[in-house]
Amino acid sequence: MKRTTTATLIGAATLIALAGCGSSGAAVSEGDSVELDALSTDVDAAMRDAGTGSMKAESDGVELEGDFQLGKTEAASVTGTTGGQPVDLRVVDGVHYLKAPSPEVTQKGKTWIKADPESKKPQDQQLASSMTAMTDLRNPLAAIDGAEDAKAEVTKVEDDRVTYEIALSKKQMGAVLEQQAKDAGDEQGAAMAAQQARKTTTTLVVDKGDLPVEATTKAGQATLDVAYSSWGEDVSVEAPPKGTVGTLEVPTRDGPPGSGSSSSQ
Repeated sequence: MKRTTTATLIGAATLIALAGCGSSGAAVSEGDSVELDALSTDVDAAMRDAGTGSMKAESDGVELEGDFQLGKTEAASVTGTTGGQPVDLRVVDGVHYLKAPSPEVTQKGKTWIKADPESKKPQDQQLASSMTAMTDLRNPLAAIDGAEDAKAEVTKVEDDRVTYEIALSKKQMGAVLEQQAKDAGDEQGAAMAAQQARKTTTTLVVDKGDLPVEATTKAGQATLDVAYSSWGEDVSVEAPPKGTVGTLEVPTRDGPPGSGSSSSQ
């Protein structure tokens, strides 16, 4: 269950003020609370205005870092390890690319797997969903996105930073996970949402421009820490060369994996 909770946090993936200036310019003090929806909107707007950023994430068995572009042209690259396995992925123009963990899972001579979230193949949908969960780390509130009637409590105001804490009950988190699974087309995940849910707390620190500095999300015994930096700095994320991109191949009785026809982006 711990593994499931950690994965949820990463599906997860998320805030403001200069000496007391809070969301939408309102003054905040320790003990105040703001609507989570309003806070999320302000943070998202600040991130998109910056256009680019970087993040580093750590959890149980997970170490990832990445760069991302936001706005009209969105892209992301994430590298690191999860479960002891190396990860190298990119998302460009809505297309997901994963460096093949072994030659057996893609066509001969191909080193990258292309996963289409709109594909009707379950394996493609699952792969794209997992990759989206990792790139969603760029959003410090992704793990609790969609929580209804939630408040962000101001726990600290100092210098040019404000710390918020958002606590969700198991029932609230179950509703969040169910909706996120449905949005991803994962009916099985939606059905199991209530069982997988844990009481969840996200602590978010933002700077005077509403840009995330760091976020910690705890669910059960699992903890996810994400640090943000390099807002507005140059970032370049490119799709892999066409000739290196294939599709996910699942071994069948009719022939060895990697024997299918090749494809490109």
